[in-house]
Amino acid sequence: PMYFLLGHLSALEILITSVIVPVMLWGLLLPGMQTISLAGCVAQLFLYLALGTTEFALLGAMAVDRYVAVCNPLRYNIIMNSHTCNWVVIVSWVFGFLSEIWPVYATFQLTFCKSNLLDHFYCDRGQLLKLSCDDTLFTEFVLF
Repeated sequence: PMYFLLGHLSALEILITSVIVPVMLWGLLLPGMQTISLAGCVAQLFLYLALGTTEFALLGAMAVDRYVAVCNPLRYNIIMNSHTCNWVVIVSWVFGFLSEIWPVYATFQLTFCKSNLLDHFYCDRGQLLKLSCDDTLFTEFVLF
C-alpha cells in the first residue's frame, strides 16, 4: 500500500509541475510574452490549487497508513487492503478538486477594471485581488 500511495503522490508532483512550468518557459523563452490571459489564469489557478489540496489529502492518508503499519503491524494487511487504498486515493482526488471549486469561483466573480492580462507567468489570488475594482474584503476573509 505504501508504494501505491507513493505512486499517486509522484503523479501529483508531475501534474503540479506541468501546470506551472510550461507557461513559465513560454514567458522566459519568448520576450514580450510574460503575460497570462484571464481564462488561462482561471485554469492554472484551479488546477494548481486542486492538485495541491489533493496532495495534502494524500499525504494525510499516507500518515495514517504509516501509523497503522507501526501501531497495528499484525492487523495492517486487514486494515489497509487494496480496496481501502483505492478508496483513499479516490476520496483524496475528489476532495482535492471539489474543495477548490467555490474559492476559485468566488475569486473570478470579482469585477476586473484593469487589463485582463497579468504581467506574470503564474496566476495567484493576491494578484487577482489587486486587479479587482470591487471591495475584496469579504473575498479575502473567505479565501485567506
